[in-house]
Order: sequence, then C-alpha cells, then structure tokens
Amino acid sequence: MRFGGIRGKIRQDFAVFVADIGLFLEIANWRGGVEQRMTSRLVTFLFLAFIITTLSCDDIFDSSEYTEPSDENQTYIPNPSFNIATAEVRIFQLVNEQRVQHGKLPLKSRQDLVLVARKHSEDMRDRNFFAHVNPDGKDVSGRAKDAGIVYGAIGENLAWSSIPATNQIDPLQNAVVGWMNSPGHRANILDNVGYTHTGMGIATKDSIEEVGTQKVSVRAYYFTQVFLKLK
Repeated sequence: MRFGGIRGKIRQDFAVFVADIGLFLEIANWRGGVEQRMTSRLVTFLFLAFIITTLSCDDIFDSSEYTEPSDENQTYIPNPSFNIATAEVRIFQLVNEQRVQHGKLPLKSRQDLVLVARKHSEDMRDRNFFAHVNPDGKDVSGRAKDAGIVYGAIGENLAWSSIPATNQIDPLQNAVVGWMNSPGHRANILDNVGYTHTGMGIATKDSIEEVGTQKVSVRAYYFTQVFLKLK
C-alpha cells in the first residue's frame, strides 16, 4: 500500500507500533493473570487512539503529494512606463553624444522631422515591413516633401529590434550601437554631407511568445532617424 503525504506517514507509524504491541501480546500471553488483562487494555487503548488520530488527520492534512509552485502560466511584460516621446528625446541625445565624442557639433531637433520619422516607424509596424521605401514607393525624400519640408540634403537611418521582456537590454542604446557599427549609418550620424537637423521617430509592437514553459511578452522596436541639411 502506498501512503501519501503526512497522514500516510502517521498511519504507517501506527501500523508498525500496533504490530510491535501484537508481538508483545504473544510473548506476554503465556503469563496470564493480571499482566494479560493489562496488556489487552493497552492494545485496546492504542487501537482506539489510532482510529481517532486517522480520522482527525482528514481535517488537517491533505493526502495528496506536495507539488512545487509552478510559473508555467506566468506572463512577463515589458516596462509599461516606456514612453515614446521620452524615448525619442533620449535616443536623440545618445546620437548627439556620439557626434560630440567625434568632434562634431550636436544636431538640432525639428518637430516636423520627428513627425515624419515617427510616421514611418508606425507605418513599418502597421504594414509589417522594414525598408527605406514604403509599399507606396516613397522614400524619405518623398515623405518629407509630402510634409511640406524643404531641404538641401536629406538622409535616413533605420533600426529594428525584438527584445523579450526578460532581457535587460536597453533598446535605445542597442539601436545607436548598431548604427555606429554600420559604415553607412555611422556616416549619416557623423555628418558626411553637413547635416544640421534631425528628427527621431519610434514605434513599438508587443506580442506574446512561449519560451520554454513561460509566456513572455516580446516588444518590437522600430526606429527612424531623419537627417536634414538646410537649403
């Protein structure tokens, strides 16, 4: 018989104990007299105690086996305080830090460029593509003209990353490092044609993926930086 949990252990201990008393009864039985009557009373008392204890355990202990708590259904989510406008300002600052470190003047931010950049990031997210040319055939120059922006030169950097919520990765720093490690993107940041203004645009998209036994929220980041030289 398989005993489960604490109640089973109590039953098992009492069964062994009563068996030992039975053996004692066999040994003491030949003596008869007072010792036999006392032994019979002791066995009766122990038997009743066993029954009472077993019944009481039903209300105190669960006979099922103990199971460690499981995080199988736990869901991790990215930082809910992530703010798009704040993030756009911060990545703008990170890019300017790179420029200053390389002896360049900081770029100036223009809100109309921010809106063009953000709209393209949102478009890539919503229409599920990643490219300088959108499904309508327009590149950054066409999108700038549609916004009424006049320029002497214009350029664009893009970045995309998908980061699980359980990873402690700074998506903004990650994007800038990626740009600085790419010759073409690096050239835009370090002013290869005399850019003076810029606009940063970010969009995000959350999804749930299963990683092992856990459900983890994954956030995709779409980055667009538009560079401009005045005419």
